[in-house]
Amino acid sequence: MRRSVRVCPFFLPLMFAAALAGESISEPGGGVTVSVDGTGRFTIASNRLGWTYGGSIPGSMLSITGPTTGSDNNAVSKNGQFDQLTIESLDPDGNPWRTELRAYHDLPTATISFSPRVKVPNKRPYAILNQFPITPHHFSESGWNRVFGLVGWMDTDSPWLFYDDDFNASILSAVSRPISERQVWTYDGTTYGSIALRIDASNRELPAGDVYTYLIAFDQGVGTTFRTWGSTLRNILGRRVTGNQSDLSMTIPMLSTDAGATYYYIFDPALGYEGTLQAAINSAKAVGIPIGVTHFDSWWYKKGGDCNAPGDPAYASWSNTQHGVWKFVVDPDLFKPIDLGNWGEGFVQRLGPGMAHGRWVDACSPYRLPKSDPSGTIRAASPVSGNVLIDLHRWEHIAHTLRQSGMVIFEQDFLSAEARAANTFDDEKFLNAMTKAMRDKGIDLQFCMPLGRHLLEAFRHENVHTVRVSGDRFGWNHWDSEMYGAIVVNAGSVWPTVDNFHTTERRNLLLAVLSAGPLALSDGIGRFVPINEAIRGDGLILKPDFSLVPTDASFVAEAGAVEQFYGVDGPRATNTSNTGVLIRPPLVAHTYSDFGSKAPGPGKVEYVFAYSRDQNTAAPISIRPEDYGFQNAVYVYDYFGKSGWWQPGTLAFATSVDSQGSYYVMAPIGASGMAFVGDVTKFVPASRQRVMSLSDDGQITATLAFKSGGETVPISIFAIAAPVVSADQATVSTPVYDSATGLYRVMVTSESAAATLHIAAGR
Repeated sequence: MRRSVRVCPFFLPLMFAAALAGESISEPGGGVTVSVDGTGRFTIASNRLGWTYGGSIPGSMLSITGPTTGSDNNAVSKNGQFDQLTIESLDPDGNPWRTELRAYHDLPTATISFSPRVKVPNKRPYAILNQFPITPHHFSESGWNRVFGLVGWMDTDSPWLFYDDDFNASILSAVSRPISERQVWTYDGTTYGSIALRIDASNRELPAGDVYTYLIAFDQGVGTTFRTWGSTLRNILGRRVTGNQSDLSMTIPMLSTDAGATYYYIFDPALGYEGTLQAAINSAKAVGIPIGVTHFDSWWYKKGGDCNAPGDPAYASWSNTQHGVWKFVVDPDLFKPIDLGNWGEGFVQRLGPGMAHGRWVDACSPYRLPKSDPSGTIRAASPVSGNVLIDLHRWEHIAHTLRQSGMVIFEQDFLSAEARAANTFDDEKFLNAMTKAMRDKGIDLQFCMPLGRHLLEAFRHENVHTVRVSGDRFGWNHWDSEMYGAIVVNAGSVWPTVDNFHTTERRNLLLAVLSAGPLALSDGIGRFVPINEAIRGDGLILKPDFSLVPTDASFVAEAGAVEQFYGVDGPRATNTSNTGVLIRPPLVAHTYSDFGSKAPGPGKVEYVFAYSRDQNTAAPISIRPEDYGFQNAVYVYDYFGKSGWWQPGTLAFATSVDSQGSYYVMAPIGASGMAFVGDVTKFVPASRQRVMSLSDDGQITATLAFKSGGETVPISIFAIAAPVVSADQATVSTPVYDSATGLYRVMVTSESAAATLHIAAGR
């Protein structure tokens, strides 16, 4: 049987019944048990970890029904079946509520949902968790910030990670309404306090029928737990997997004009703004970098205005850098406007596909005026809430205008600052209207300056492909943000993007590639240099299959350093006023190219980046291939040292890294006695954009992709003797041995879109 059900009578006085039986569901496959008793006390427990979340439903219980069996009602979910208990209750004011406890048959996950059956005032939590895993470490990620330490320090709108030194982990997060759902730690006089589940206090009332759902995941391994949590959540929401080439910004390098870029509110007066950017695009192409998307940052639209004459465009200007959006219309000083009739004003630009930027609504914007239909009837009396548009029709006009102006991506910025509504329910209206209007016009989205809630909200909208996980002008001080933000968003099939950088900044380029998101280049005219390590000859970005994220050991090491610095001891911290400088331990992060565990031979090729976070001192690190899933021997390539060696997977290699970091590629030695490493002239030698498939059943078989018109690609193989290499649809050179790396290199030339290599061990 997939489940066991325990029914326990509780002889307690109720308003409408003499006794109410409690119920419990235990899922052997997923290892999770959910239960509720007649008083409203519920638990969600991991049988494998021995960790439990427990709490109480306020008020009095009416009924407990179930278990019932179901599955997520969408065409995407692979979560499988679940069993569910349904609890009807009355809150302390006598208002009816429904609570649902759900455990999946074969996943170590569960959900709990709360729903008012009538409209109620938002004056108390709908549940209190007075039991949760007591673990030494905690982590939350809120946009551009991360938090380690006490539970009470966690961001209330972020997923909360509980974990220990053995990498056992659990995540608690919102599901259905992440913009509004909160989890708030409260000191209640007990040793560890409690967690209140509630809706953000900016909302006065909770509508009848609203559903507020939280997801709890348990697993072994921090990275594994994030993947378990993220895939469960994505399947609940019905979001399809979004690939790392899902829009043009993630396929070919883009020209960025964001803050810190060469042409942020600056251009050559002799060329004009458009002419300056066209010259920059031509400059990039001259060194072999095609530009796929041009980023139109906040300079492109009119800002500011006159509150006494909000409809008069003369008072708004592209150069009002400190103001919000007057209207999403171009300043004629920059581009030629075009009249789209009832759809609004677009503009003509000759830079190709664009990514348009959005701020908040200015205090003097005409968007704040009531909106009327052609008959004069007011259709939207309050189209703006706080500083954001919540009217779908206005967003439809904006989306149409952007599409007609050549925009294919819309970046909503300032989400954690000015771009906020008067309450979080209106924030939901804002984001829902914006994403729907853009989706209907085929425009993809990027969230920028997010809070923790926006990372989760991105999962709900399939056309939100990327989230900016680092601050303006990407650099060393943002590397942490990239990696820790990536582990959250990538778990839900959203891709992190770093901000702009220059082509001369080799480590920034590497980390942008390893993020598997866009490459936002921002050099000036004549300043671009080739980025051949990052792209194919036709500009296609060669990237890993997943985003670069910290290792489990790095999560534990950083938490330990923070806890020691602040004197965290159990539920308390004794050194919170410490004014010293916290030197965090070296960060080790990884990603990989996945060739499938079901195929013979190598399942993946691993990429590891490590750096010291003390700019003055190198730091020791130890890397053991077994920790990355390699049980047998591997070949390790030191990318910047241009050296390599083979070693057992169980053996660690120790080294030291400076603040600029070291980078290693690990390829498994398969049944052939060889390791396919790939094109080591590229940051990602075995990128799936180059190596379409790879197997080793005693002979290595690799299918390679080539740019249109053909090209020659160097492929490196570790072998103890010169391998015998042949190819279908390609010619190959004689293997050449490199004594510094221990690799044999062959040159593969093909005019076809794909060719297959056959590599046999030499004698």
